[in-house]
Amino acid sequence: FSPVFAFSPSAVIVSGEDGTLVTADSVRASIASFEGVPLTRLSTSAVARAVESNVAVRSATVSRRWPTSLRISVSMRTAMAVEATAGGYQLVDDQGVAFQQVASAGDYPVVTLPEDRGVGAADVASALGALDDATRSQVATVTSTGTQVSFTLRGGQTVKWGTNADAPQKARVLATLLANVKASTYDVSSPNHPVTS
Repeated sequence: FSPVFAFSPSAVIVSGEDGTLVTADSVRASIASFEGVPLTRLSTSAVARAVESNVAVRSATVSRRWPTSLRISVSMRTAMAVEATAGGYQLVDDQGVAFQQVASAGDYPVVTLPEDRGVGAADVASALGALDDATRSQVATVTSTGTQVSFTLRGGQTVKWGTNADAPQKARVLATLLANVKASTYDVSSPNHPVTS
């Protein structure tokens, strides 16, 4: 209970913040309610949860810096796609969390997620992550039903991806088909027996 160990947010060392969505000052402000609590009694997990209350923070790691401070390492969310909203678009990460409003989709595909956003987003991330850069840059929209993924390319073609099983093989088959076969639909859901139409 000694005031010698009383926590002081002003001395907190913050790393990993982007300086825009999350700043060192915003992190310190989110943990201001812990000021004066002896460092020996301070719950680092409660501090981490307070920092993670900023939706742009994917996770926070907290360690004590004796006698009165903390070191907080922030892991930021990374966008994989955008979601259309009434006012523009929201960046969405691979957990299905919409974390920043943006004016345009930019180079990101527009995603449609199912009710179970986390599962759908993981499937979309698996599909997009398997594609080579050239193919990924052609993806305009991507949809997950929670069990199946499909996407539309910037040229208007439809790709039926299926589940996230065999993603690397599906990506290779799709890249080969796009390079050699002109079609409006590419079905690689069964990569050993792809279908075009």
